[in-house]
Amino acid sequence: MGRKIIFLGVTSILAVTILAIFVLVLLPDSALQKPTITEIPQTLESPVLTFLDPIRGSEDAHITLVEYGDYSCPLCKTLETDLVTLLTEAPGQRRLIWKDAPNVQAHPDAFTLAMAARCAQDQGAFWEFHDVLFSSLVVLHADQLQSSAENLGLDGDLFSTCMSSNNTRPIVQHTLEEAIALGITSTPTLYINGHLYTGPLTLTGIRAALQAL
Repeated sequence: MGRKIIFLGVTSILAVTILAIFVLVLLPDSALQKPTITEIPQTLESPVLTFLDPIRGSEDAHITLVEYGDYSCPLCKTLETDLVTLLTEAPGQRRLIWKDAPNVQAHPDAFTLAMAARCAQDQGAFWEFHDVLFSSLVVLHADQLQSSAENLGLDGDLFSTCMSSNNTRPIVQHTLEEAIALGITSTPTLYINGHLYTGPLTLTGIRAALQAL
């Protein structure tokens, strides 16, 4: 029995060692590196989808709506309900990707709200926090953002640290620069399968565009 236990112990150690060698030596360096934010060119023709982008709906959907939005934008708030409706009408066929495009000239708190949603994203609750921001009748300030995160069950200390350290500022800035490179001057702006949507920003208008695909 004793020899059997020793044998099993040695075998386990060898297995762990081999696994460690495989991870450190055989895997390519790219597999061990964290994704990085790439620089945005001065001009773009269509949205660039990256690991930064939260997705609502099926990741395998054949129709992709990309929204450049601002949490303090009244029309963005109105449109959000319609976009959710369009997703639920065709489950598995459509997906929505959010891109931050805060207009701080018109809405001074917009950048902070976008950063807060990205801090929630760090804890896997982007869309939940996104919906809280759009459902609020007033602009949420720092203490209210904190309580909203905690009400969603997020770790309050992590959220507070994320906000105070500006951890998500580069992410929001990145998607804002993308919007600028696309020539976007107002929110919400929608792209459907990479093409700028220029029709009415209404449920019926967008639905017609989607059904035509």
